[in-house]
Amino acid sequence: MFKKIRQGLNQRKVQIFLLFLVLAFLLLFVSKLSEDYTKQSYFWVSYGNQPDSIRILPSTRDQIPVRLKGNGFTFLSYSISPKSIKLDLSEMNYRNSTYYVPSNEFQGQIRDQLAGSMQLLDVGIDTLFIEYMAVIEKEVPVEISGRYTAAQNHLIEGSIEVLPERVNLVGPRGEIDTVERIRTVPSNHIDLTTDFSFKEELILPEKLLHTTLSPGQVTIAGTVYKFSEKLIDVPVTILNVPAGMEIKTFPEKVQVLCRAKIDRLKTLTADDFTITADYNTLQKEQLLQVRIQEQPGDIPSTQLLDTQLDYILRRL
Repeated sequence: MFKKIRQGLNQRKVQIFLLFLVLAFLLLFVSKLSEDYTKQSYFWVSYGNQPDSIRILPSTRDQIPVRLKGNGFTFLSYSISPKSIKLDLSEMNYRNSTYYVPSNEFQGQIRDQLAGSMQLLDVGIDTLFIEYMAVIEKEVPVEISGRYTAAQNHLIEGSIEVLPERVNLVGPRGEIDTVERIRTVPSNHIDLTTDFSFKEELILPEKLLHTTLSPGQVTIAGTVYKFSEKLIDVPVTILNVPAGMEIKTFPEKVQVLCRAKIDRLKTLTADDFTITADYNTLQKEQLLQVRIQEQPGDIPSTQLLDTQLDYILRRL
């Protein structure tokens, strides 16, 4: 029994010793981190506010070597998450077809983005050269790919809308000069029974390696309604009948099947249509070919039920 007690006390002493050892190490570590150090390091760099007429190339420097002074805590945080600096290029210099930023200009931007406990002593480059390519902007129309069709007994009113109708390309002149339109990703929407509005992505052709597209998607929208049908008897007008001749058709009127909204069909009459047949197209023993020459523009669907007519030709 006394042996077990003695062993327990020894284990407790060891645990206490280890605890104090860890605390001593932590105190030493914190003490070292609170001291100031000078160290060579680097910052990742990104660029902003460059002129619209250029595109910065990936070959442009993405790291800037620096010499820093600061406490250990700040260096520890930088080692865990390397610092990223954003440089404003709105006032960079231009000479002999070259864009560049002198060190005295970008050093100020770097200092403004450092933590308060960190001091920039020096940078490892004198001049930051910007690799770029010249770009232009071009506006092109959007072309719909795919199908948008109404269900049975339904119609799409008017034309399908594309919003926006035109998009902007920004890239090298050699890439986008020949681009006439941008197409949507093919998408089929069939049997539509209600008004629709779909977001569709745009396809940037593979050959446009250095070109960007804005916006990258458009809205395709339309109005769908359920239609009714109405048959209207319309007299046939014969064109180019020779002088001294008379032609009579059988029947004298043809039926036009109209599909539209109920309210519009109620006001539709035969006077809204002109149905014609041209005498000059006749050959011996041939039927008269009938066509709709004029009709209201707001009737989306019309169909002649008789496209050929018998006739009698006689002299007056």
